[in-house]
Amino acid sequence: MNYQRILDEFNAEIIKTHLEGRVADYIPELSAISPNKFGMSLSTIDNKNYFTGDADEKFSSLFYINELHRAFKCLPLPCEQRS
Repeated sequence: MNYQRILDEFNAEIIKTHLEGRVADYIPELSAISPNKFGMSLSTIDNKNYFTGDADEKFSSLFYINELHRAFKCLPLPCEQRS
Protein backbone atom coordinates (compact mmCIF):
# COMPACT_ATOMS: atom_id res chain seq x y z
CA MET A 1 0.00 0.00 0.00
CA ASN A 2 1.34 3.44 -0.91
CA TYR A 3 0.93 5.25 2.41
CA GLN A 4 2.84 8.32 1.24
CA ARG A 5 0.45 8.83 -1.67
CA ILE A 6 -2.55 8.42 0.63
CA LEU A 7 -1.21 10.96 3.12
CA ASP A 8 -0.34 13.43 0.34
CA GLU A 9 -3.80 13.10 -1.22
CA PHE A 10 -5.48 13.60 2.14
CA ASN A 11 -3.27 16.64 2.79
CA ALA A 12 -4.25 18.12 -0.59
CA GLU A 13 -7.95 17.69 0.26
CA ILE A 14 -7.49 19.36 3.64
CA ILE A 15 -5.70 22.30 2.02
CA LYS A 16 -8.58 22.77 -0.42
CA THR A 17 -11.22 22.74 2.29
CA HIS A 18 -9.54 24.39 5.26
CA LEU A 19 -11.32 27.70 4.67
CA GLU A 20 -14.71 26.09 5.24
CA GLY A 21 -14.43 26.18 9.03
CA ARG A 22 -12.94 28.34 11.71
CA VAL A 23 -10.37 27.90 14.42
CA ALA A 24 -11.86 26.56 17.65
CA ASP A 25 -11.04 29.68 19.65
CA TYR A 26 -12.77 28.30 22.75
CA ILE A 27 -9.77 25.94 23.13
CA PRO A 28 -6.76 28.12 24.04
CA GLU A 29 -4.19 25.74 22.52
CA LEU A 30 -5.99 25.81 19.19
CA SER A 31 -6.71 29.53 19.12
CA ALA A 32 -2.96 30.25 19.06
CA ILE A 33 -2.34 28.09 15.98
CA SER A 34 -2.47 29.31 12.40
CA PRO A 35 -5.44 27.82 10.53
CA ASN A 36 -3.12 27.42 7.53
CA LYS A 37 -1.09 24.69 9.22
CA PHE A 38 -1.75 21.01 8.70
CA GLY A 39 0.53 18.02 8.83
CA MET A 40 0.41 14.30 9.40
CA SER A 41 2.84 11.51 10.09
CA LEU A 42 2.36 7.78 10.06
CA SER A 43 4.60 5.11 11.55
CA THR A 44 3.96 1.52 10.56
CA ILE A 45 4.57 -1.59 12.61
CA ASP A 46 7.57 -2.39 10.39
CA ASN A 47 9.16 0.92 11.47
CA LYS A 48 8.57 2.91 8.26
CA ASN A 49 7.68 6.57 8.63
CA TYR A 50 5.67 8.76 6.29
CA PHE A 51 5.10 12.52 6.54
CA THR A 52 3.10 15.17 4.73
CA GLY A 53 2.37 18.87 5.04
CA ASP A 54 3.63 20.66 8.14
CA ALA A 55 4.38 17.42 9.99
CA ASP A 56 7.76 18.70 11.14
CA GLU A 57 6.17 21.57 13.10
CA LYS A 58 4.80 21.09 16.61
CA PHE A 59 1.15 22.00 17.08
CA SER A 60 -1.98 20.60 18.64
CA SER A 61 -3.64 17.59 17.08
CA LEU A 62 -6.93 17.93 18.96
CA PHE A 63 -8.98 19.11 16.02
CA TYR A 64 -7.84 16.64 13.37
CA ILE A 65 -8.04 13.32 15.17
CA ASN A 66 -11.64 12.73 14.05
CA GLU A 67 -10.84 13.62 10.42
CA LEU A 68 -7.85 11.30 10.38
CA HIS A 69 -9.94 8.48 11.79
CA ARG A 70 -12.53 8.99 9.05
CA ALA A 71 -9.84 9.05 6.36
CA PHE A 72 -8.22 5.80 7.40
CA LYS A 73 -11.56 4.02 7.69
CA CYS A 74 -11.66 4.38 3.89
CA LEU A 75 -8.45 2.41 3.32
CA PRO A 76 -8.88 -1.01 1.74
CA LEU A 77 -8.14 -3.70 4.33
CA PRO A 78 -8.55 -7.47 4.30
CA CYS A 79 -12.00 -8.39 5.59
CA GLU A 80 -10.68 -9.83 8.84
CA GLN A 81 -9.10 -6.46 9.73
CA ARG A 82 -12.16 -4.28 9.14
CA SER A 83 -14.06 -2.99 12.14
